[in-house]
Amino acid sequence: MNEPFNKNLTKSEFLLYCEAPRHLWARVNNRMTVQTSEFTRLLGEQGYQVESLARDYLEQVVLPQTPGARLNWQATFQSDFFEARADALVNQPGSESYDLY
Repeated sequence: MNEPFNKNLTKSEFLLYCEAPRHLWARVNNRMTVQTSEFTRLLGEQGYQVESLARDYLEQVVLPQTPGARLNWQATFQSDFFEARADALVNQPGSESYDLY
């Protein structure tokens, strides 16, 4: 008997599915190999640099403007079958509200 399929779908896999559903099937079933180009590698490196700059900005500029605010970096939330990760949440003191970045 087949085991139930239990795998999280990443953003990258979703984008691959949007490009071509069969590409996702091939990737999940190890029928597709992806060779990373120099351009793609550079984009990834720049993504990490931008992430670092964003965190620095939030910690050095946004948080000091709101005393008591807390930064929650890359918080993950789950509900049943769904999972989402926010880059940054800033909790506003004295309330249950958040700014989402």
